[in-house]
Amino acid sequence: MSTLKIVSWNIFLGLGYPRSASEQFLSLSGLGKKDTQANVKKVADEIRQLNPDFISLQELTSGPGRFDQLSALSKWANLPHHYFAPERTFLGRSSGNAVLSKLKPHDNHPLALPSNWEKRNCIMTELLAGGQLLTILATHLGAHWISKWERLRQVETLCDIIPKIKTPVIITGDLNCEPTSKELRKLISNSKLKSLIETPTYPAFKPKNVFDQILVSQEFLVHAAGVLDAKVSDHLPVFAELSI
Repeated sequence: MSTLKIVSWNIFLGLGYPRSASEQFLSLSGLGKKDTQANVKKVADEIRQLNPDFISLQELTSGPGRFDQLSALSKWANLPHHYFAPERTFLGRSSGNAVLSKLKPHDNHPLALPSNWEKRNCIMTELLAGGQLLTILATHLGAHWISKWERLRQVETLCDIIPKIKTPVIITGDLNCEPTSKELRKLISNSKLKSLIETPTYPAFKPKNVFDQILVSQEFLVHAAGVLDAKVSDHLPVFAELSI
C-alpha cells in the first residue's frame, strides 16, 4: 500500500476562527454576523494545500439553502467523493459528520451512537487504498462534562464494533476527551488501537486539550502524524501519513 494521508478537523460550522472564549460564544449564539462561505473557502484552501487522500469533518452543515458547505468543500478541496451523516436538523438544514475522499469508497454508512443529551453518530467507510481494503470510523463524541457518561457508552459501542471488522481500522474525529481520560483509555485498551495525537488541538486560540484524534490498528506503519497550525476554526486539524 502506498502512503495514505488522513486528516480530521472540526470546522466549527464554518463560523471561522474565534480569538477568545467570548468571541467563540458570540459566534455560536448567532449574535455576531459571520460570512460562513468565506470561512469555508479558507477551510477548503487549507485542505487543498494538505492534499489528503481522506478527510473526516465534524460540525459541518449541509442541506437546502443559499450555501451547502459539503458540496462547496468537495468542489473547492478537490475531493469528489463525499458522504454526510446529520446529527441535528433545524429549518431544513443539518449539521453533523462528513467524510470526503479522493478515492471512491466501497461503502459509507452511518452508525448511531448512544445519546441522551446530544445526538451522535459515526460514519463507517470502507476504502480500497493501494490494493488494501481498510475501514475508517469517523466520529464526534459527546461534548461537555455532562456528557462524560454518554461518551463512555459511545466508546463501548465502538469497542463492540471494532472486533467485528475484518480489515485494518482507523478512528478519526473530535473525541472531546483527553488521552488520559477514562473514555480514551478504555477505547485504546479494548480496541488495541494506537493513538497518534499528543499535542493540544482545542481551543485553537489557546490550545490546551487533546480532543482531536487519529487512532490506528497495529497493521499500520506511521510515517508522520501531528497537529497543523491552521487557524480557521475553534479546533486545529490533525493528520497522519500511513502505510501497511
